[in-house]
Amino acid sequence: MTAAAPNVGTPSQTHLRVFLLVALALAAVLRPLAAAERKPLDQYFQETWTTREGLPHNSVNAITQTADGYLWIGTWEGVSRYSGHGFRTFDRRLIPELPDSGIHGLYVEADGSLLIAGARGGMSRYRDGVWSPLPQAPTLINRLLRDRNGSLWAGMSNGGLMQIDPEGRRQYFAVDPDSGGGRVHALLEDRLGRIWVGSSHGLKRIVDDQLVPAPDRSGRLGSARVLSLLTDAGGHLLAGTERGLYVSVQPLAAAADPDLSFVAREPELATDAIASLLIDRRGDLWMGTINQGLFRRSPLGLEQLDTRAGLPNSRVLDLFEDREGSLWIGTNGGLLRLGDAPFSSVSLRNGLSDDFVRSLLELPDGRLLVGTSRGLNIVSADGSAQVWDSADSLDQLSVLSLAPAARGGFWVGTYAEGVMRVEHGRVVEQIGIDQGLPSNEVRALLEDRDGSLWMGTTQGLAHLREGRVAAINVTDGLPDNFIVSLLHDSTGALWVGTGKGLVRLHAGRMETISLAAAAGAESVYSMREDRDAGVLWLATDRGLLRLRLSDRQMGILGHANGLPFEKFFSSTDDGAGGLWLAGNAGVLRIDREQAHRVASGQSSQLSYEQFAEADGMLSAQCNGGSWPSALLRADGSIWVATALGAAHIDPSRLEDFAQRTPPVVIESVQADGSELALTPTILIPAGTSRIEIAFAGLAFVMPQRVRYRYRLEGFDRDWIERGAQGTAAFTNLGPGNYVLHVQAAHTSGQWNPQAARLSLQIAPLWWQRWSTRAAFGLLLSLLIFSMVQHRLRRLRQREARLLELVEERTRALSTQTERLIAADSEKSCLLEQLQRQSEAFARQAREDPLTGLANRRALDELLAYEFARAERSDQPLCVALVDIDHFKRVNDEHSHAVGDAVLKTMAERMRELCRDIDTVARWGGEEFAVLLPNTRLSDALSVCERMRAGIDKLDFDTAVPGLHITISIGLASHEGHVDYDRMLSQADAALYAAKSSGRNRVAC
Repeated sequence: MTAAAPNVGTPSQTHLRVFLLVALALAAVLRPLAAAERKPLDQYFQETWTTREGLPHNSVNAITQTADGYLWIGTWEGVSRYSGHGFRTFDRRLIPELPDSGIHGLYVEADGSLLIAGARGGMSRYRDGVWSPLPQAPTLINRLLRDRNGSLWAGMSNGGLMQIDPEGRRQYFAVDPDSGGGRVHALLEDRLGRIWVGSSHGLKRIVDDQLVPAPDRSGRLGSARVLSLLTDAGGHLLAGTERGLYVSVQPLAAAADPDLSFVAREPELATDAIASLLIDRRGDLWMGTINQGLFRRSPLGLEQLDTRAGLPNSRVLDLFEDREGSLWIGTNGGLLRLGDAPFSSVSLRNGLSDDFVRSLLELPDGRLLVGTSRGLNIVSADGSAQVWDSADSLDQLSVLSLAPAARGGFWVGTYAEGVMRVEHGRVVEQIGIDQGLPSNEVRALLEDRDGSLWMGTTQGLAHLREGRVAAINVTDGLPDNFIVSLLHDSTGALWVGTGKGLVRLHAGRMETISLAAAAGAESVYSMREDRDAGVLWLATDRGLLRLRLSDRQMGILGHANGLPFEKFFSSTDDGAGGLWLAGNAGVLRIDREQAHRVASGQSSQLSYEQFAEADGMLSAQCNGGSWPSALLRADGSIWVATALGAAHIDPSRLEDFAQRTPPVVIESVQADGSELALTPTILIPAGTSRIEIAFAGLAFVMPQRVRYRYRLEGFDRDWIERGAQGTAAFTNLGPGNYVLHVQAAHTSGQWNPQAARLSLQIAPLWWQRWSTRAAFGLLLSLLIFSMVQHRLRRLRQREARLLELVEERTRALSTQTERLIAADSEKSCLLEQLQRQSEAFARQAREDPLTGLANRRALDELLAYEFARAERSDQPLCVALVDIDHFKRVNDEHSHAVGDAVLKTMAERMRELCRDIDTVARWGGEEFAVLLPNTRLSDALSVCERMRAGIDKLDFDTAVPGLHITISIGLASHEGHVDYDRMLSQADAALYAAKSSGRNRVAC
């Protein structure tokens, strides 16, 4: 580097020497501390997106993040907005204000606006959901910059540099004086407000409204193509060129008009084109190249990430660090995120001999033994792995089991070579078939307290004592010869887990433990004793079993308790209240105390956290049938053998992830299936029956763990938990003003206090308006007054007529009496007729004319009564909403007459399938409702399932040959609801979930 100075003994060389000495000294002091905070580049969690995952184009030209938390990606087929859950792409087809679908530049302004530059020189602004066009540039824009004075700078592909001042005046600067154009690759404003330009004709600077070559006494950047610019923490200018990276010897702020000199920043990259630069929050320097991938300079040294290590393409176009600390890399082949995740993995790319890991063992010195299908490996404390190198070909063995050896070293159980004891890197003892071992395939090893060795093979159990091997198999009482796990409990008894059951050996006696009550469990893959609770935890093929040692009582944790899978290969206690269960679909973390309550029958549901590939595991397929396949290390980390390396997690770090409270945004509002524009106040049309609102928590680290809750002000009194479901649906809301509040949080983390807020204004129907109701009330009053007056007049007329009749017929009293009796009889008949008509009208008002079922009004009254009765008497109550799947097709394809026939047939069949105490009503259209009094949710689920299956088998050939009808049912219980409207809302939400999940099902 000294030779690169212009003259020996010059001030520049003196500055350079001082700079290098200080840099080396600081690096030596800070290297251990910084290295402890960093992971090697190949151990970062990687996520890749291409057009297959939703990107509009695989060339990612620009990346940025707006204030609301969205990530924006500029591609040749539009700009895409990423929420962590999916992409939404904007192009000219959707947004006419966009300059072009080819997006090459993105820039976030201080006011939160997003500037977008297109391939044809057009620009547009996006802010608060509104798109607006900006002035056109002559050609493609590579970079955008808004300086502190308010001027907008646009670096173009072939038109040089354009400035638009705050008044809208334009000024053009030619990079190439001969052509009048030239290409601008990078723009930078330094701390003093000076504009630096990286161009196709070297490094330039704006001075007195002129674009001039930048001062460079080293002469290195005068004609070089400068592709990227950046200032470091000390104010030094970094310039990425077509042939390496250079740094200014002195900081830019050292003088108002610096006389700069540049030296090579990374000599190893002297021939590489540095297209993008970024310094992350730790101070590490990231360098994206044209054809060599990505490099990082940190206290760990210079590291490279290329296509062999997961980079989608070797051409890196842009680099960006988001607010969570993840690094986003835009390439010609897709988008890559490098970030943190709960799990990390040690695999083939970290030095293991093979990715298929079967067994793990921590040595006394803190190193980790890793047994794979292709040899034995050792993992050091820094996470680096290497193959166990010895003259005994341990690097070629297929390792199945590991165990410490009291005499020194450790035991290795293999697939085909029996058992070996390794000490000081050499095999000092070997046991195989020739020594009496039932099989050379050894899946479990355990040293006894007396120094003897128990060996579990695929052909039985073997015991090595004083140099002799004794075999035990099914003829001796074992339920199966396939031995997969071994355990010594606190009493000294040996527990043997086999492929078909469990055995306890103690004092020469063999006790077989029946697993018949454990939902058909057979294989016992691992065992662990909880001494404080006096139980054994058994990881089996039918769940996690808890065996109480005092009375052999068995408790089961599986699908029935809400777990997503129940074939477990291992259970590990993290010592902090958590149990970690590994299986073919990843790793589950459950609460130990809650697990005890469920196993004891005190609770039925078990909450859990599930970890898989999205959480940093290279593979969610954990391995079992070997021992030990998972362990808790002395540093508190948990390691699990998987099909793609050894996955590990530090449980104490989960709290760090949980405390990241993601911002939440409202993404869409739909009224009866039609999407409405997002405005500060959403106007909902009158008569809308269903409103659906989608929202998203903007987290890019573990986005699948974001959970939500909402509260509709004006309707809900409390928060409604939605879990990971990012939607809220409301039906039949009355007219008025509402405000929706939505909060997000990570699993077990705190809710983000900054809730998303959306105002809704539901317009009333004409008859719901205040003026209409007032007019109707006035009209009704006038009508009643007129009717009363008319009635009084009639009564007076009648009275006069009766007086006349009395006077006329006083002489014929008997005849008049007979006539009065006859009139009285007629009046009685008339009253009876009127009563019958009144009853008929009342029945019609409460009965559906087509199906003969109770109508919605009747069900509302009955539901209100039953809800109140259930609350008073503490009796269960359920309600189900039933919807005919694809009923519109019946009307459209076969006529409404056929549809009516289907509805009547459905109604008759539903009444037959329900119980006598149930009430079936027509809710409206193709929807029915079923009221199930004195019925718990589990029994109601059986009734609904019977109803669904009965309809599924119903024959409609009399209406239309071959017609098949199915129904979807949403079920809800009154428990936890303050009124029946909330219960109906829950049933409606369940119905919506049933239809979203594929229809022809029952959801609750």
